[in-house]
Amino acid sequence: MLERAALDQESLTPSQDALDQAISEVREIGDSIDEPSSSSVFGEERSEDERGDDEKGEYEAEVPAWQKGYTCMYAHDGTESANNPNSKTIEVLSKMQAYYERTNDQWRTFSYRKAISNLKKTKTFVATEEQART
Repeated sequence: MLERAALDQESLTPSQDALDQAISEVREIGDSIDEPSSSSVFGEERSEDERGDDEKGEYEAEVPAWQKGYTCMYAHDGTESANNPNSKTIEVLSKMQAYYERTNDQWRTFSYRKAISNLKKTKTFVATEEQART
C-alpha cells in the first residue's frame, strides 16, 4: 500500500498533475495552429449577404418542393413577427386560439393554428377574404 502511495506522489507532483499536463499540451498545440478563415470549420456556412449571386438559393435547390411547405424547414429566430406585415392579425388570432384552447374547443384551436401558420408564411398584407384564399 505504501508503494502505491509513493508511486502516486512521484507521478503526480503537487505543481503539475495530469490535468495541468493536458492543458499545457493543448496550449502548445493551439499556439501552432493558425486562426480559422472566415468560412466555417464544417464548410461554407455564410450568411445570405456574404454569398454571391450564384450561391443564393442553393439551399432551396436542395430541398424538394413537397418539403418546403413544412414550418420546420425554415429557421425561426424570433424575428418573424417583426418582419411580417400581418403581425397584428397574427397576434389577435393567437389570443383567440389561446381562449379556445382554454375552453377545450379542439377544432377551433386547430383552425386558428392553421390560419396563423398560413399568415406567417405570407409575405404580403392580407386585408380581404379573397386575398386570404389565394
